[in-house]
Amino acid sequence: MASLYDEDVDIDDHDDDKVISLEKYRKEYATNYKVGNINLETHPIMRRFDDPECHTNQFREMAHVASIYHL
Repeated sequence: MASLYDEDVDIDDHDDDKVISLEKYRKEYATNYKVGNINLETHPIMRRFDDPECHTNQFREMAHVASIYHL
């Protein structure tokens, strides 16, 4: 199983404090989806890399995208 980190981590390193939990993002997305709240802010697949709705941390943005694919 792969881990997503909130900063660049060497391939042989692991730090539990830097691991991003995808479960929080999954729940948030599912909640928004169920109520029909689908827009650039709530749906990471709709965003381009330079949209202002993207998370300021690129690693967190990638985690948002990954969380959608694991529903």
